[in-house]
Amino acid sequence: MLPEHRRQGYAGDLMREGLRVAATLGLERVLVTCSPDNIGSVRTIEAAGGVLQDVVSHPKAGAKRRYWITLGDPARTSTP
Repeated sequence: MLPEHRRQGYAGDLMREGLRVAATLGLERVLVTCSPDNIGSVRTIEAAGGVLQDVVSHPKAGAKRRYWITLGDPARTSTP
């Protein structure tokens, strides 16, 4: 993302909408990943309730932090 568009809340909005859609599909939890050095993504995922499972490494993709987010009532993840 371009620097002038960072810290505007877009990632959080997208995360909430994605979780809302996942809940309406009947999913109980989702796995979300990000690069360990992407602090903005780490914060967004953790703010959405992400619980770190582990950090894995892949020869082509590099290291990835893997988080589980448990979905509850779809109204919990809806946007106002």
